[in-house]
Amino acid sequence: DAIKNYSFIDYLRGGMQINFTVAIDFTASNGAPNNEKSYHFLGSEKTQYEVAIKSCGDIVAKYDFDQKFPAFGFGGKFNKNPVTSHCFPLNNNPDDPEIKGIDGILEAYRKVLINTELYGPTYFHFIIDNLNNIVKKEIQEKKNIYNILMILTDGYIDDYPCVTAQSARC
Repeated sequence: DAIKNYSFIDYLRGGMQINFTVAIDFTASNGAPNNEKSYHFLGSEKTQYEVAIKSCGDIVAKYDFDQKFPAFGFGGKFNKNPVTSHCFPLNNNPDDPEIKGIDGILEAYRKVLINTELYGPTYFHFIIDNLNNIVKKEIQEKKNIYNILMILTDGYIDDYPCVTAQSARC
C-alpha cells in the first residue's frame, strides 16, 4: 500500500485548528522605547516588534479558528512589580491570556510597554514550558490543534542550554 503524504491544507480541511501564540522580549538589552535603535522605539511608526507581529500574525490569523491569541511578555518588571517576570500575559489575565485579534495584541503590547520596566535576563523556558502545558492539556482533551509560537527577541538567550535540552528543568 502507498503511503499518502498529506499537505498542511489537507490537515486544515480535516479539522486541524491553528493556535498562534506571541511572546515578546521586555529585557533591557532591547533598548529603551525612547531610543531610536530600540526594537521597542515608540516613534511615529510601528515598533520593529509591532511590524513583525502584524506581518506574521495577519498571515497565520487567517487559519486561527477563534481569532484569539495568547500573548505574553518576558524579561521585564511588569505592572510595577519589583521582580522580573519571565512569562506574563499581555492582557494581565493569567487565567485567560488570549487577546482578540492581531490588532488587539498590538494594542495590549503598547499598554504593557509603557507600564513595564525593561530588565532581564532573557529566559525562554518559562514561555516554552507554559505553552507545553497548554498543549498537554489540549492533547488530554483530544483537541486537534497545531500550535505556533512566535518569540520576538533581540537575540541573546540566557537559558539556551535549557531550551535545547530534552528537559526544560534547569
